[in-house]
Amino acid sequence: MIFKSKTADDLSSHDKQDVMREGRSAKKTKLQSIPEYMNRSSSHIWKSKLSWRIAAVVFLTILAVQAVVLTLTIKQEEARILNEIKEIGRSAIAPTINGKTTFLQTPINRDRANRLISSTIVNGLSVYSANYLLLGSYGEPVSLSMIDRDSLTQTYRSSDGGSYEVVFRPDELRRPYIV
Repeated sequence: MIFKSKTADDLSSHDKQDVMREGRSAKKTKLQSIPEYMNRSSSHIWKSKLSWRIAAVVFLTILAVQAVVLTLTIKQEEARILNEIKEIGRSAIAPTINGKTTFLQTPINRDRANRLISSTIVNGLSVYSANYLLLGSYGEPVSLSMIDRDSLTQTYRSSDGGSYEVVFRPDELRRPYIV
């Protein structure tokens, strides 16, 4: 027996419709079976201990990376804010220093100091000569004191974060004083 395959020209319009219907139903069957298969496999994946371990490791890795990034970001933000506070204080103090005084006289008189303390973020200050001699103190007591050259780079921040003390060198103030 010899079978001859029919071409599209050999099929009647009724046969063509049957072939089209069969093709559509086969596609529907395949498409309907895929979600069922995926649902079955995704529900079974969480029954495995290995899947839980992998998920836990991935979660903890992401958590660790985020913690490191957050820590670095917080330190940078803190340094930026403290630098900004320092610059605000410097820009408030520098204009109040009178350059027409003798070497051992304080360059800030009591009235200017009181105006500075009442109208800016500065709560207290001490003025030293370039030789580390105390010339005057105003406002709240200051924790830092100038003893030697190493004292010029000190900063102090209270444990509660309520106060921050910095040292302004003569080159920062453009005056021969340390504040």
